[in-house]
Amino acid sequence: MLKDIDLPEENFWARWTSAMNVAVDKRRGDIERDVQLRIRQARHGLDDRLKGLPLPYKLRVPEQSGFSVFFQDANPDIDQVVVTVTGTHGCPACERQAIVKAEPDPASPKTAFTAVNMSCPWCQLQLNSAEEIQAAGTNLASLVELAGLAAYDELPDSDNGTQES
Repeated sequence: MLKDIDLPEENFWARWTSAMNVAVDKRRGDIERDVQLRIRQARHGLDDRLKGLPLPYKLRVPEQSGFSVFFQDANPDIDQVVVTVTGTHGCPACERQAIVKAEPDPASPKTAFTAVNMSCPWCQLQLNSAEEIQAAGTNLASLVELAGLAAYDELPDSDNGTQES
């Protein structure tokens, strides 16, 4: 319809152009399409909430990125273990510190964990399965493995900075 009235889609959709292109891209799977749309919605939602607020520059731009990994043990009597990993990336929508929940991986050895949930307190992005986290382009397998080793004191002679709650 936009072509019929000679209106470029960028002029009509503005900042939502990339989200619209993802939504109609038949080459992507349903999960990937849904996750990419939620990432863009979260990014725009955060931009809208911060717009016009008299905030210092350091609050508008992510100061620290990475993940706080919560390890959910199968045994409810065991406290959760938290490991914070600061890195070059974080939330796929806003690049700030995101929270990852890791659970024991039933297909792996006893000490192996897998990321099953990711949430961002800044932009409110919520990914609810390992498949959604992967569709977001965030590979957390090695990060969760390293954090698991640190959380359970299996790293050789290092200060792992774990916190138990």
